[in-house]
Amino acid sequence: MQFGRLLGFTTINSRISSRLMSTSAYTSVNVYIDVKPEFVDAFKIASLKNSVESTKEIGISRFDLLQDQNDNTKFLLTEVYKSADAPAAHKQTAHYNAWRATVADMMATPRSNTKYTILSPKSSLDWDYPDQKKAA
Repeated sequence: MQFGRLLGFTTINSRISSRLMSTSAYTSVNVYIDVKPEFVDAFKIASLKNSVESTKEIGISRFDLLQDQNDNTKFLLTEVYKSADAPAAHKQTAHYNAWRATVADMMATPRSNTKYTILSPKSSLDWDYPDQKKAA
């Protein structure tokens, strides 16, 4: 008996497995942002718009906007890109350039970032947004 069936799992059919992408080429970028207190609400509005538009890009797997629970002026963008070229492509979009221009004076300090290699999850099925899973 197959191990998966022994545990009650069914085997992923070939149609689904052929659409999965390995995340080994994915890159996660965490962007750290400190916002001036008087601009927190405006920053959130602009950043939410940018986040929603960014999730529509073919080269982006995730684009999450987070706000610190203890200091509402601190934000984290977690951007997961599907290829090495995707971050540069993102920076060429109209929504990114509009966001950058809009929030530039709202920042208390220049934003910084750290890049990470994705170790887990191993498959795009666990990262990508539902609409992107269909296209993968």
